[in-house]
Amino acid sequence: CGPGAPPPPVVEPLYEYPPAAPVDGLPVGSGFRVIYMDAQIVVVEKASGLLSVPGVSPSAQDCLLSRVGHHVPGVRIVHRLDRDTSGVMVLARDAESHRILSVAFERREVGKEYLAVGEGWCDEEALQGKEGVRCPGAGTGGAAAAASWGQIDLPIGKDLQRKGVAVASMRKMRVDFEGRLSRTMWRVLGRLDNPPGERTIFHLKPHTGRTHQLRVHLAMGLGHPIVGDEIYAPPAVADKSRNMRGIGRANRLCLHAWRLSFNHPETGSKVAFESAAPFAPDAG
Repeated sequence: CGPGAPPPPVVEPLYEYPPAAPVDGLPVGSGFRVIYMDAQIVVVEKASGLLSVPGVSPSAQDCLLSRVGHHVPGVRIVHRLDRDTSGVMVLARDAESHRILSVAFERREVGKEYLAVGEGWCDEEALQGKEGVRCPGAGTGGAAAAASWGQIDLPIGKDLQRKGVAVASMRKMRVDFEGRLSRTMWRVLGRLDNPPGERTIFHLKPHTGRTHQLRVHLAMGLGHPIVGDEIYAPPAVADKSRNMRGIGRANRLCLHAWRLSFNHPETGSKVAFESAAPFAPDAG
């Protein structure tokens, strides 16, 4: 993504979900759409701004699980996305499907792919030799396909050094070489050159699932914090209303779970589901 990089891609405008409508005291019918459903699973696209599961406080009980459950009673959560991350999620409809899918996630047998918009143009030459970061094309002795991806191997732990901030409520994480092993595969899809600045579209594959892993790895590993990230980006980048110009007018974190693939809990066959990113072209 240095000299000779492709021109900025055509970016589709951001979509908007309809406002929630209270039903029996619970807002339902918005914040998600069903991509696929059968007797064992429900695959949905979650909107940015919606919790995956209920929070601790009484005001944080509205979530994807409760909204989908209003329409499909008995659904069970299998994995989570951050509140501000949108994209594909799978929920189980029975205990056995939940067990099978949960084991697959635990064993890292599920394919997860994300798209993100990072602040600044990625210069891979400047990243050469950076600890814990391998750039695309830097593989040795492996297949060409493997070398087309870069790799971030930076352990992550809780950030207990923040001053004057309620760390527990922010769930702030950081690169910590005494923390837990965390690995993300990455590559550049394109660049955006729209006011108020330059940005890079990243295609990401997390091999581990640490809290805020992609947000930490882009901000602290590659040095390209995700646009709209209120926790890990500098204030000018985190300012959603200002920084979203040129890639759609929406106040949100530019991180989207684009593709999810796994073995179906009933048939064992490989299935894959995709959800177009509101702010970037598909990884194709």
